[in-house]
Amino acid sequence: MNGVSEQRAAGRQTYRWRAWFLIVAVPLGFACSDRRQGAPPAVPVTATRAEQRTVPFEITAPGTVEPMQAVAVAPQVTGIVTTVRFREGDEVTPGTVLATIDPDRYRVEAERARSTSIVARWTTLRATSSSEIFTSIASATMPAGVVIHGWSTFRGVGK
Repeated sequence: MNGVSEQRAAGRQTYRWRAWFLIVAVPLGFACSDRRQGAPPAVPVTATRAEQRTVPFEITAPGTVEPMQAVAVAPQVTGIVTTVRFREGDEVTPGTVLATIDPDRYRVEAERARSTSIVARWTTLRATSSSEIFTSIASATMPAGVVIHGWSTFRGVGK
């Protein structure tokens, strides 16, 4: 070996020792030193006499709540709800009125049905009266035994 390469090898070895010293020995020396930085401050402590009393027990947690019993509520008729007769959580029994629906729509429907019924009765009465009038006219003016559209000229036969 020549002199230059020996010097380089010696320089590398010196460099390794210096690096080891800086990385390991210096931090280890500071960690093991006897210098104290001061005691932590004292924590105040209080004591009290034990007593028996109720302690509130609450748990706050995310989750899903499922009821023990569920019911399906369906209206008997459709319409606009005007009043609600219960609050959430109230206990109700079968048959209890839970809501009131606007009655105007149903009043109009009832009046329409009544008027249709009156018109039907009037039409029936008019038809009955017309047949009686037609029968009496036919029996007075037509010869006996003539049939017109199913009506006999004999009194009472076409009824």
